[in-house]
Amino acid sequence: MKKIYQYPRSILGIIGIITLFFLIQIPNIVVDNDLYIFLGENNQAKLDNDAVEEIFGEGEAMLVAVHSRYQKIIAKDNLRLIDSLSTTFEKLENITDVISLTTADYIEGTDEGMSVRPLISADMLENEAGQTIVLQRLRSWDAMFRKNMYSDDFYSTQIMLKIKSDLTLDELETVFENVKEVINRHQQQGITYHIAGVPAISVLLKENIYRDLSSLIPIVVLVVMFTLYLSFRRAAGVFLPLLNVAVASVWTIGLMAFLGAPLTMVGTGIPVILISVGSAYGIHLLSHSYDEMRKWSGEFHSLIGYVLKKVGLPITLAGLTTIAGFGSLSASAIVPMRDAGIFLAFGVLVSLMLALLMIPSILLLRSKPIKQKKNTSETSKRVTMMDRFLLAFYDLFSKHNIRNLILASAILILAIIGTIQIIVDTNMIGNFREDTDIARADAFQNEQFGGTTLISVVIDGKEKGALLNPDILKAMDELAGYLESDVPLVGKVSSFTEFVKRMNQIMNRPADISQGEGTVAESEFSGEESSFFFENGDEESSFSFDEADTESGFSYEDNFGDEASAIVSEPNVEFPKITQENLLRLLNEAAARSVKSNISATELLFELNRVTNTEGMAYYEIPYDPAKYPAETRAELKNLISQYLLLYSGSLDAFIDDPLEPSQSRMLVQINSPLNADAAEVENLILSYVAERFPEGYSVKITGTGKMAASVNGLVLSSQSNSIISSLLIVFAIIAFSFRSWVAGFYGIVTLVFSLMINFGVMGFFGIKLDMGTSMVASVAIGIGIDYTIHFLSRYRLEAQKETDTRIITQRTLLSAGKAILFNAVSVAAGFAVLIYSSFIPIQNLGILVALTMITSSLGALTLLPAMLNTFKPKFAFTGKVTTSK
Repeated sequence: MKKIYQYPRSILGIIGIITLFFLIQIPNIVVDNDLYIFLGENNQAKLDNDAVEEIFGEGEAMLVAVHSRYQKIIAKDNLRLIDSLSTTFEKLENITDVISLTTADYIEGTDEGMSVRPLISADMLENEAGQTIVLQRLRSWDAMFRKNMYSDDFYSTQIMLKIKSDLTLDELETVFENVKEVINRHQQQGITYHIAGVPAISVLLKENIYRDLSSLIPIVVLVVMFTLYLSFRRAAGVFLPLLNVAVASVWTIGLMAFLGAPLTMVGTGIPVILISVGSAYGIHLLSHSYDEMRKWSGEFHSLIGYVLKKVGLPITLAGLTTIAGFGSLSASAIVPMRDAGIFLAFGVLVSLMLALLMIPSILLLRSKPIKQKKNTSETSKRVTMMDRFLLAFYDLFSKHNIRNLILASAILILAIIGTIQIIVDTNMIGNFREDTDIARADAFQNEQFGGTTLISVVIDGKEKGALLNPDILKAMDELAGYLESDVPLVGKVSSFTEFVKRMNQIMNRPADISQGEGTVAESEFSGEESSFFFENGDEESSFSFDEADTESGFSYEDNFGDEASAIVSEPNVEFPKITQENLLRLLNEAAARSVKSNISATELLFELNRVTNTEGMAYYEIPYDPAKYPAETRAELKNLISQYLLLYSGSLDAFIDDPLEPSQSRMLVQINSPLNADAAEVENLILSYVAERFPEGYSVKITGTGKMAASVNGLVLSSQSNSIISSLLIVFAIIAFSFRSWVAGFYGIVTLVFSLMINFGVMGFFGIKLDMGTSMVASVAIGIGIDYTIHFLSRYRLEAQKETDTRIITQRTLLSAGKAILFNAVSVAAGFAVLIYSSFIPIQNLGILVALTMITSSLGALTLLPAMLNTFKPKFAFTGKVTTSK
């Protein structure tokens, strides 16, 4: 090893060449925050979601909410605004579909049968009566449009932008910027916009990553410089540790770019962590060098060799244990955490190597040896003040062995109580501060509409046409009703059953009921007409099987004969007419039909319409009871539903896998909470309901971004447990091997467990969630915190070889290793504290918790560890007889 230091210029030259190579690679780094990247290619939730999207299309979209402050969203001016926005959005590159009030389809009855037309026609914008007609139409199919197209107060609407799949993040960013530009061109007084959805979140995560990298790195450099200056008061003491971590950071980020590893939100902290952590090895080396320099009388080269021999092993052990801490993340199932662990371990290895090679080489190349400072009164006073502080610290804390052990036990119990209160959550919107536009937009969508968290409930009947069975359709409809009425977390459920119910209503409305909307022409409004959800519908049409009959609506008499006509025009049930005499009775009957005790006026009107079959509302149901229809069995009702699909000209691709004989159907459940735990709760409720209420022969699978995000929770929890256990075992093995004692390994991890439990306790008591940021705290704490334990144990055992009095041993250890431990803890804590200025909440919490852990682990090494050593006097720490002074 000594021969290596004979060639300091060669060492620095090789380091410089490697640094230049990695520096050239850095511009090639890519940023990626897609939800898929957090799961990995083989994650079951991702595979299930891919399979469902292959059948039904993607379920996510960019959401643009439009809020009108002064008038309802269906006012003429607002409808014109929605039309202009929709038309402009449709022209943007990579937007495949636009779903809004002015592009949605509407199923209505005609004298001949039923037809699918635009919800809003062009003439409705010019006619003052248009607002009334729009309101009638929205109310007539309230179950489909409410909280999708309009808010409960009618002052907000949302436009869903379907984006081309497989776009790069740069292309997605272009779409996002184009959407914002369109919105800026449509700014009006009293109108506010909110952009939400997973695509928008992905773009903003990228922007914030670049913002963090450009702002946090300079700040952490300044903070570390300041703490280094306070510690050493020397230019070399500031410059060399910073140079060490700067080179290590270049190597690490350059390697990521070279290997094509993406930079994610989790990876944002890599440079900051390396600057904070990597400086420790240079600090320990320089601290001991300056201590020895004051009393060194030999050659300067010999001084460097002596210091390396004295502290080289503890520094190496500290580096290896830090590598073990970060390396434990490499087993994580969460890809960004795994990558962060691997590259952080690499960066620490580089920092360790540079501290042992580059810094000594630079010191050896100085034209003059570092001058020994004379013991001037000023210098003497400064050193004495530090010594006095450490001795006072000993008197107050370190010498009270039993008291320290009792206090540590009490703190541990309190920490356990806090730990059991920890909430695990990794939702994407939780990455942003509450005052950001995207967080406000998400909250607005969750409050006014169905919600931004989407899960898909896929029902599989295995056989073609299985999803036309009234039994399964009724069960699906009841599930949707249960979720919307009894599960507050569910804001909206959209299902194939709503289309079946609407078609059944239209085809069974009383013959003398007219839609009453012919006063406004129902011509094409703007752009391509689309079905309600994500697939484009056909041109406006009525229904007919005969190509020559395209001008007329569908008629049961013309197409299915007299028997089919009877099903529609001559139902088996007679409905009462509203008269002055029976109005009160009908109102009471309608109220009694509701499952709610506190029924609203709208709900009462809905039930009254069903009682009286107004506009066929008594048939807004799944055809299930043969007695209500001219049918003898449910098999005949299944055939009736099949006929409805033959008549329907719109697209149902988002809900069923086949337009005529579906074997699978997808229900879209919107959750009005961003918490992954809430999505998991809804999933469990759905599966429990299905197990109890669904007919045999059908399987149900839950997919969607909500499901994938919720699965990340489990991965975070398992990764946290695995990383803690594996890193503690590795640290135990390293210390036990180094000190030739398994007892030493036990002593080494006790203080780590103590600081970890304090960390988890603080998280529980203060409501800090366990997420992808905070789950790294344990690995950082173990990797860095063990340094303090190793340095204290090494110095304690060294002093124990010279002295038998534990009081003197402890004091001397504090005056030597304690100084470096405090310097390093303050430096690392200050560096991590910079992360509170991050744009991401998890990274902010990571900085706070690591800073806290540095304090607790260093204090544990200076108080709890000597208390254990002095009380139990393990053999590995002492070579002879031990005495204890009072």
